[in-house]
Amino acid sequence: MKIKRLYGDYLFLWGTVGTQTTLPFGSPDDVKSEVKRMIQTVGRGGGLLIAPSHVIEPDVPWDSVIALVGAVRESCA
Repeated sequence: MKIKRLYGDYLFLWGTVGTQTTLPFGSPDDVKSEVKRMIQTVGRGGGLLIAPSHVIEPDVPWDSVIALVGAVRESCA
């Protein structure tokens, strides 16, 4: 990720899990994969607070929210 590479020592990034893509339209497995990928890439070396990229809208299935929380817990354990 170019921004991380250029400014990673100066920025703290928040979000990265798509609220208009992955969360409403992806399967729980898609959500888990996205969370893990973001932690491994954007979070490498620190500077990431993994979270939805914006407010979770009402059309997001509850299973996706549970998958998001579960994947974060697994990755941080």
